[in-house]
Amino acid sequence: MASQLKLISHNVQGFNSPNKRTKAFRYYHSARVDILLLQETHFSTTSTPKFLSSCLPTFYTANGPKITKGVAICLRKGLPITIQKEIKDQEGRYLILILEIQDQKITIVNYYSPNTDQVYFLTDLLYTVQKHREGVLLMRTQI
Repeated sequence: MASQLKLISHNVQGFNSPNKRTKAFRYYHSARVDILLLQETHFSTTSTPKFLSSCLPTFYTANGPKITKGVAICLRKGLPITIQKEIKDQEGRYLILILEIQDQKITIVNYYSPNTDQVYFLTDLLYTVQKHREGVLLMRTQI
């Protein structure tokens, strides 16, 4: 199962509009995604939706204090995953999930780097990943 996971990464440039979320999740559902990595969700620590989608009902977020930045990892309904650890940046820049799928440990890293001080940010992120990483590492890149 773990060798057949389908991941999609998407910079949504704000995800507070229910209409925008509905359209996007319709696409994710048709794409049959198992794990969805979202960047720039723009949720704040006090305004995260309680529910995003019936096909990807389990989700983890890292949100900043303002309605900017933000990343999320959404998991498909019925995916046999056990979450071992969740590490999140208080500024909403990165989220790391360490999980297990059929005895396979996987570390998933989803991040949104700042426009300035990128070297400092990435150095700090890579240090954190190295410190906590277990099993296979899946780390999305910004292009």
